[in-house]
Amino acid sequence: MRTALAFLRRTQAPDNAAGPDENAVALAVALTRIDSKQRRVVVLHYLADLSVADVARLENCPEGTVKARLARGRVALAPLARRHRKPP
Repeated sequence: MRTALAFLRRTQAPDNAAGPDENAVALAVALTRIDSKQRRVVVLHYLADLSVADVARLENCPEGTVKARLARGRVALAPLARRHRKPP
C-alpha cells in the first residue's frame, strides 16, 4: 500500500497545473477551419518541422503541390490569426 501511494503521488498532475497556452488553442481552432489538405501540409511543415520534400513524400504528391497548399493555407489562416491577436 505504501508503494502504491508513493507511486500515485509521483505520477499525479499537480493541482495547480497551468492551462493550455492561449495562442496554441487559437491556432488549433484556426487550423480546424481551413481545408484538410492545407491543414496537413501546414502542420507537417511548420509544426512537425518537416521539409517540403519530406511532406511531399508523406502526402504522395509533387513538391509544387505542397508549396501551393502551404501558400493557400497561410492565406486562409491569416484572417483567423488576426481575429485572435491581442491588441498591444
